[in-house]
Amino acid sequence: MPDVAADIAGRPLLELLDALRAGDLGAVELATACLEAIAAREEELRAWVTIDRDAVLARARELDALAPADRGPLHGIPVGVK
Repeated sequence: MPDVAADIAGRPLLELLDALRAGDLGAVELATACLEAIAAREEELRAWVTIDRDAVLARARELDALAPADRGPLHGIPVGVK
C-alpha cells in the first residue's frame, strides 16, 4: 500500500501550490500529510524539538476558510524553522 502522506508531503513546492490554488488539495490535507510524514521518521531523525499538531491543524483550517482573493503566494504551505 502506498504511503499517501509521504507522497503528498514529498511533492515539489510548485506542484503543491498549483494543487492548493486549484482546490485539488486543502491546507488541512497538506498539513496532515506533513505531520504524518514527520511522525513516521521523527524517532529516527530526531529533527524536531516540538510540534504543536493542534495549532498546525487549527491554522490550516483557518487557511482553508479564506477566500481565494485573501490568500498569499505561499498559501497553505507548511513551514518548519530549524
